[in-house]
Amino acid sequence: MDALVLESSVIKIRILPQLGFKMASIEYKPKSKELLFQPSRGQYELPIYGGDFSKYDTSGLDEMMPTIDRCLYPQGDFKGTVLPDHGDVWSLAWDTEPLKDKVIGRVKLKSLPIEFTKTISFSDESTIRMDYRVKNLSDKELYYIWALHGLSVFDDDTEFIFTQEMKDPFNVMSDEDLSKRDLKPLKSYPDKSQYKYYFSVESNKGEVGLDYTMDRIRYLIQYDPLVHPYLGVWITKGGFKGEYNCALEPSNGFYDSLALAYENKKIPLLKARGEDQWTIFIQIKEY
Repeated sequence: MDALVLESSVIKIRILPQLGFKMASIEYKPKSKELLFQPSRGQYELPIYGGDFSKYDTSGLDEMMPTIDRCLYPQGDFKGTVLPDHGDVWSLAWDTEPLKDKVIGRVKLKSLPIEFTKTISFSDESTIRMDYRVKNLSDKELYYIWALHGLSVFDDDTEFIFTQEMKDPFNVMSDEDLSKRDLKPLKSYPDKSQYKYYFSVESNKGEVGLDYTMDRIRYLIQYDPLVHPYLGVWITKGGFKGEYNCALEPSNGFYDSLALAYENKKIPLLKARGEDQWTIFIQIKEY
């Protein structure tokens, strides 16, 4: 599968335009460290639009838009529209424009009249910059969820980076009370398990990450918590497809399906012919 490569002196990125503009690899070159989870079957398959996300490679960094879980659009002119599993854009081929120091990807959703644009560049040698634009192509206002879905590698010496204020996670997968668990060390989560939980804006300072303590590398995701007030955290230690990866997922909706976020009244409204824009940074540095 053809890939686009964007490179600084310390970071090399590989992007797959045919596969949802997936960021398939982020390599920290000084230590030859791959930070994104790679396909467990060692290959990529082109998905069918509307397919089950779990049936394909669950690797790399994808965009979840306009939902995460499959659902029906809840109200108004688009009521009853099927929003596919993990959204539209991960399964579609994007139009791309490779330039000297950046790559622009653009795609139109099939489920809703939205154009989604992402521009990848470097703000400095150790920081990836991702600029987003969501454009409503219709004369009707609409809702959407966006979430970053970057599956990262980890080992038992890896720890999450959360601010001290990030407490009382909301467990969306089970009734287990996570407030008494030390959430930072990945070794604290039992083997053969999977977790998904959320933090909200009250405790979210807009910088989270992973500390690879053996490599002495920090992988930091920086974003505006007023734009994306909810942070999803995903961990599988063999509990999902036998895979071991984790994800830190800033999101504008709570939680996981557009229909549920609408019911919870925790989702943004995009005006007719309106646009939303935001920027996410991924910084990789040694210490």
